[in-house]
Amino acid sequence: MCYFIMDYNGFEKSLKKSKIYTVYTVYGNETFLIKQSLSLIKDKVLEKDNVDLSLIELRGQDVTFGQIFAELWTVPLLGAENRRLIIIDDADDFVKSSKKTMKKYFDKP
Repeated sequence: MCYFIMDYNGFEKSLKKSKIYTVYTVYGNETFLIKQSLSLIKDKVLEKDNVDLSLIELRGQDVTFGQIFAELWTVPLLGAENRRLIIIDDADDFVKSSKKTMKKYFDKP
């Protein structure tokens, strides 16, 4: 698993020229920049025609890792080439409670 910490401008440049990673953690105090970063990821990952089928947005307070795991293993509706994006908003509590499980999974997905 790779970890990179960078500011918004560095993230934008990196995303435009590099491959797509399995997991991104977007955090900070600037809500506008968080939304912009998520928009960049959506544009890079999702096919414009299939956003409704490929995007799953959940709230960290309402989700368990088991639910995320089920979403990760659900076959995309339009076939294997269709990418899926799961966004967990307000994920602080979720990350704290699932950190070990997430690390174990994302080390060997």
